[in-house]
Amino acid sequence: MENTNGTTNKYRKFMTMIKFLRNELLNYEKYYSNDVLNSEGRKIFEQIARICIICNFPMKSMIGKVRRKPTYENVLKFLSALDDAIRQLSE
Repeated sequence: MENTNGTTNKYRKFMTMIKFLRNELLNYEKYYSNDVLNSEGRKIFEQIARICIICNFPMKSMIGKVRRKPTYENVLKFLSALDDAIRQLSE
């Protein structure tokens, strides 16, 4: 991202939010029922998806897959791909 203070600070804020929400979404007992995201888990996922779209992460197909089939396995795949995207952007 650009090195201007506003853009860099916004990017850092988004990364902090994603890390917090990611850790929340891994809480199986709280956000999953029968191996599928419950309504609270979907809210958190949608917050992460919104941030990914704002930051132009290449995650649209993964977001669509989780929206169609929000299983724990698909969420883990999405979060792994998100981690990879963040790592590539920070290099």
